[in-house]
Amino acid sequence: MRVHSAASFLFATFATLTLSACSNNNAPIKSPQWNSSFTDSLARDFLGMRQQQDGDVVMAWHHQGQLHYRRVNDGAVQAQDAHAMSEPGIGVIGAYAMADDATLVDTGGREFFHFAADDTLQHRIRWNDLGYPNVTLVAAAGDRICFTGDSSGIVHLRCIHPDGELIWESELPGVTRALHLRHGDLDGQARLTFSYAVNNDWQVLAFDSDGTPLWQWSETQESRPSLQAIESVGDTRVVSANVTGADAVVRTQFLHFNAQGSLERRRTLEREIEYVRLQAFDDSSYLQMEENRLSGKVFMSRVGVNGTQQWQKEVPAGGVGMGSGGLHMMGARLDGSGNILILHNVRSAVPALVRGVLGLNVVDNFSVSRYNGQGTLVQQDVISRSRYKVGELGQIFDADFGFSAFDFIAGDGQYFVAAGEFPPDHDPEQPWADALLPSLKAYNY
Repeated sequence: MRVHSAASFLFATFATLTLSACSNNNAPIKSPQWNSSFTDSLARDFLGMRQQQDGDVVMAWHHQGQLHYRRVNDGAVQAQDAHAMSEPGIGVIGAYAMADDATLVDTGGREFFHFAADDTLQHRIRWNDLGYPNVTLVAAAGDRICFTGDSSGIVHLRCIHPDGELIWESELPGVTRALHLRHGDLDGQARLTFSYAVNNDWQVLAFDSDGTPLWQWSETQESRPSLQAIESVGDTRVVSANVTGADAVVRTQFLHFNAQGSLERRRTLEREIEYVRLQAFDDSSYLQMEENRLSGKVFMSRVGVNGTQQWQKEVPAGGVGMGSGGLHMMGARLDGSGNILILHNVRSAVPALVRGVLGLNVVDNFSVSRYNGQGTLVQQDVISRSRYKVGELGQIFDADFGFSAFDFIAGDGQYFVAAGEFPPDHDPEQPWADALLPSLKAYNY
């Protein structure tokens, strides 16, 4: 299980858990093709990883003020390094593929580390050196990093090279803080589409690679829209938000813009989706991952740029999910053969007496499910299992935990899972830990 605050998480789990039996509680646990464990450092629950063009996997995490970097091939460590962080901040929240197969590591808006393909630290950008004490990453790809930064009540959208050289910037009138202004997407031609809210106005902007404005769309809502996701699907830009109507009902909308900025489609769902993720499937369709934390239900749909929903599947999950940091749903990954892989927790819980009071017997099966492009479940692998009892007040007893999955990536015929395992001296009566031993596991299919 992933590590979170015991009191708040367990109470929410106990209150919202779906009581069900689970047919795969006794399914065999799939063994990795190889496993690379790192015992020289612990890892918190933020970690970034990506696969290089040659198949090697790069991982980065932080612990006690240091950024740890590893490159692994076939289970063997090819390179490793550690760098003191000037401001630990949140920690590592993402690793991004850049030009020439380089890796950019984001440490929660405090600073960026830019590693060349040969693992050399090429550049390191501290945001306070750029005059922005508050910044939020919007997108990173190719030769640029795009972010929002605020200083003295003025917010800019800025794109820079990894060495810090400015490419372009644009002021965002009407907003005073860059916090949470992160909904942007870079396409293959380095054109940026960006969405944000100014009071009740929903704004969508598009910029050419040199920062020249391409188009702008704006619409006033009944109240401030809650932005969700943005994705480039071929020449279509899909932007989503939760919008309150005149009847005071919150609905989730998906806007489809063409390359010229014309709003070609508006999909309105007669419900509010608490968390949404979008993933381009091909140039004419995308995957829509949606979750409502209260119901614990997660759905995956494939939607065409013409607005037609091709299919929808409910993904087995439980309790809280991807909105709380990816505890039970890590989103979708595409392999090289048109398959969709999902890392999720298939949970079951049945009422039981726990130390004399009514509680739950809980089994968590961290699983990787593989679907084809038509939404048919092809295979479900259980890769880790945890069994424990939840008491009346959310206490955990008799815990037997497997590893915790931090993140995963899909390759062609295999997938990689970044995991955390309890240290050998961990006290089983204290199931919540501040940090775990990181490892990288590879599975074939």
